[in-house]
Amino acid sequence: MERKYAVLFALLLAVPMISAVSSNPVKDAVKGDLLGSALDEIKCRNDFTVGVIDSITSADSNASALSSYASALQKDYTQLQVYVSANDSEGFRTFVKATYKEDVKSTDDAIRNWRKTGRKAEGKANETRETLRAEYEQLRPVYQECRLGAVKEHANARVRMYNGILDHEDQRIQNLSARGIDTQGLRGVVDEARNRIVSPLQNGINSATDAKEIISAMHSYCLYNGCQNGTNDHFAAKVNIERLGGVLGKIKSSNQSGNFGPQIADAEENLAMANSAVAGFGMNHYDQEQHDAVWDPIKEAAGQIKEILALIKGNNV
Repeated sequence: MERKYAVLFALLLAVPMISAVSSNPVKDAVKGDLLGSALDEIKCRNDFTVGVIDSITSADSNASALSSYASALQKDYTQLQVYVSANDSEGFRTFVKATYKEDVKSTDDAIRNWRKTGRKAEGKANETRETLRAEYEQLRPVYQECRLGAVKEHANARVRMYNGILDHEDQRIQNLSARGIDTQGLRGVVDEARNRIVSPLQNGINSATDAKEIISAMHSYCLYNGCQNGTNDHFAAKVNIERLGGVLGKIKSSNQSGNFGPQIADAEENLAMANSAVAGFGMNHYDQEQHDAVWDPIKEAAGQIKEILALIKGNNV
């Protein structure tokens, strides 16, 4: 095997042909922080709701049935702790959506129903109303402060995750550059993501005065495709297009490129199609059909480039 082809052959192992979302130690560690802060927010909500229920049952002995709703929320919290301990984000999200949110809705409905009917049946309705209002006014600011802290920690954890992903990509860029691959496009993608997503997200968190403003910032700046009505960088697609383009450029600069002209042209066409699709969607959120318009040609190009590298290796063994 000729030494001049060693770098090309190493690309088969050293460069991932495609990765939708890069995995790295920082990101994996931060995932636990994201789950923990999400659980903290749920605890804030539970403590507030249980406090409201306790104040009602203390004021009205006929409202004791509400205690079962408080027990259900506390049971849900215990189960969610299990998911957090296992770092099981999918199990956590599924349980919140299918069980916890339904229990919250049932609890809120039961409290509203008591306010409409049960309170009126109480002999000292006016006195009860004033007592409950005073207790509610004590509970609510505690809840708001608690929620603000939890949401802010969640948002900052997301920033840490984004920075970890970008730092990891910086390391990959250094490795590719050391192998003689043009990484200028990749560096541009990473720098753009920092300026377009991470910096404004961090600024939005820092300037927020309540949880609502922090949540608004998180819904406004997404590294991938997660913001329905915000700025989506589509980082994974852009990185894969640039990385594959760099590998293809390395192939084209080799003496073997003339043997694979049609395959190289096909891969270039697919990357151009993917790049055009990403550019066309801009910073908007895209649906499944639009997602496929971006990722199908990326996957096709990755397969073609891998095949070219394997053929080059076969010709030089």
